[in-house]
Amino acid sequence: MSVVLAIGCKAIPDAKAHHVGTISFKSSWGYMIQDPAGCDWLKPGCEAAEVDVPSSARVVWRAGGKASIRDLVPGRRISVWTTGPTQDRLPVIVTARTVVIEGDR
Repeated sequence: MSVVLAIGCKAIPDAKAHHVGTISFKSSWGYMIQDPAGCDWLKPGCEAAEVDVPSSARVVWRAGGKASIRDLVPGRRISVWTTGPTQDRLPVIVTARTVVIEGDR
């Protein structure tokens, strides 16, 4: 049975990520991600979100392998799939279901 579950569980979702950006800092809400990195989220052309990463979230490397919350550090680019409602403010606040760390370990 565990083999069937492992095969049926994809580490990286097929759907497009809800948010993609570079981690700027860790805040009281979670991780601030911005695209482009360091942009002013109050200005046009800046995509930003504060991402809460609960212990139930799956965190993996794009190159393969499990990662952990400790691997979420400023300067790393991540893709985020969310769960639950989005707190609609600037920047939005979301809860991660899956986080993929782009690039090398």
